[in-house]
Amino acid sequence: MHATSSIVVFGRQPELGLAELEAIYGSRRIKPVSSHAAIISLPPQEIALNRLGGSVRLGALLSTLQSRNWQKITAELLYTIPEHAVTMPEGKIRIGISHIGSGVSVKQLNAAALELKKHIRAVGRSARAVPSIGPQLNAGQVVHNQLLGPTGCELLIIPGHGQAVIAQTMQLQDVAAYAARDQKRPKRDARVGMLPPKLAQIIINLAVSQPPSSVASARLSVLDPFCGTGVVLQEAMLMGYDAYGTDLEPRMIEYSQVNLEWLTTQKQLTSIYPNPSINYQLDSADATNHDWQQPFSTIACETYLGRPLSSLPAPDTLSEITSAADTIHRKFLANVARQTKPGFRMCIAVPAWKTARGFKHLKTLDNLASLGYNRVRFVHVDTRNLIYHRPDQLVARELVVLERI
Repeated sequence: MHATSSIVVFGRQPELGLAELEAIYGSRRIKPVSSHAAIISLPPQEIALNRLGGSVRLGALLSTLQSRNWQKITAELLYTIPEHAVTMPEGKIRIGISHIGSGVSVKQLNAAALELKKHIRAVGRSARAVPSIGPQLNAGQVVHNQLLGPTGCELLIIPGHGQAVIAQTMQLQDVAAYAARDQKRPKRDARVGMLPPKLAQIIINLAVSQPPSSVASARLSVLDPFCGTGVVLQEAMLMGYDAYGTDLEPRMIEYSQVNLEWLTTQKQLTSIYPNPSINYQLDSADATNHDWQQPFSTIACETYLGRPLSSLPAPDTLSEITSAADTIHRKFLANVARQTKPGFRMCIAVPAWKTARGFKHLKTLDNLASLGYNRVRFVHVDTRNLIYHRPDQLVARELVVLERI
């Protein structure tokens, strides 16, 4: 099978994954199928899923049906997949079905898989159907049943607006690798926040805004002026970028130093990336007034999120907290502006406070032009939806992509 287009299934917050794809590959190559997935007009082998923090599955596009009707989708599977099975290597074919959406029961999925098994056998191939226990096969089922192997096939059924897309899974997000470089780092500090590696990847991709192939020949340098324990720097190095980190607190620089040294010794982590960098520079510095001496290509960071909150404070207290954060961000952005040129692009994760009336945003974001920036807009995503948060979080992270004017 030589698919010319791919399907990407997004993680918990689809808007972040969609913006990430648009930043890397451009809006014209991206076609949202539903709120859960998008088509990319590139073959799967040209997409590195392990660099995409906002996506969990990568598939090869097999067909598009102009209907969401399950009977018609099943009929398309019974017509298309046996022909595909004939071209697969010798051996028993293992097949499973995942439905990315709603409106189809597990009973219907299993019935379709059994019927598909019969049709594959009818063309002379031995086959086994992997039973579904939910709408989607979990990663354990996919791996255990070798559905990503030469004779395996996880079919993705993704209903969209008046249509349904059928794809074959080619890669799954490597959950174990993310957990290893998140939880096994020698230095962690919950007081400064625990930035997930997947979110760090999204921030970097929104900042760099280029596919890996276009930056491979010229080593880019990613600056994180609030580097903390070095999560963004770590992910930048794995993605092949040189890392430059500064932080106001010397202890954080020490933590980053230990963590990045540890990373360079973890071959089981670095080996899954084709060209990781081993170059990094760390300095203790105040991001609001420091003159960065090393050259940098972009800025990707989680900024100062304000003091940690265990409960929503009184309005007056919250105003004090947001005002203090605003002052730091205004000074930081002014400092960056005087050291960068028009066209310079960066992505910063800034605080957004969850209140009964919705999110309370930094006032600085309303005055970006006066500081020398335009906020980058996306074709497929509303920038107001680029907020990383969990239901129990009081302080969310708003992803802001900026370009110097």
